Amino acid sequence: MRKYILAIAALAVAASLHAQNANPTPDDIGGAISQGVGHPGQSQGLSLLDSFSQFSQALGELGASQGKLQPGTNVSASGFQVTVYSPLDWIAEKASEAAQQGLNFTADDVTPEMLQPVLHVAAMPSTPPAVGTNYGFDVSDVLSVVLTDASRKESVAPIATEPFNYQGLQGVMAEFSLDDLARLRERNPEFYVVVQGRNNNGKAFKVKKKHFSRLP
Repeated sequence: MRKYILAIAALAVAASLHAQNANPTPDDIGGAISQGVGHPGQSQGLSLLDSFSQFSQALGELGASQGKLQPGTNVSASGFQVTVYSPLDWIAEKASEAAQQGLNFTADDVTPEMLQPVLHVAAMPSTPPAVGTNYGFDVSDVLSVVLTDASRKESVAPIATEPFNYQGLQGVMAEFSLDDLARLRERNPEFYVVVQGRNNNGKAFKVKKKHFSRLP
């Protein structure tokens, strides 16, 4: 019974947040613009990192810069990274980009594309270190991005993808339907963003309850 009540509550919360982001009010849009303009050049989405790989790379780079690495020591790649944008985050991101360029951004600059009921996910490639030797096995382009439910049994493919270049490697910007996301979260609102790269490189980033305030 308790599990049933929790499931119903989770579904109600997800549906409420989905409705807010799918049909933002002028005040919602104005708030998103103010957030972005107030933080020029700063990411406005939810960023999830491969913390272990990034920490390993930082240690390796430090050791290499100080000449303390043994010959043949591999310095880790950065690991993948994703940034997840709700529709309002996406508007804030565009406002932030405009502010960084010294441009004005108002409600008149909000395009129909920015208002689409989609979740944007930017997946960054796993890049080599700035200093130190890396033998390439963990350096990788992004080949695909999907969402899965908390059990990793059901998945949702993006409705659109666009590759981009980052440090000579391929990243992917993916768009997911909010309706598909809502269905994926019906039983458990937590979910995964799964990035697949080359040579069996991949990473599943869990979106946890503590992140829900940033999601549709």
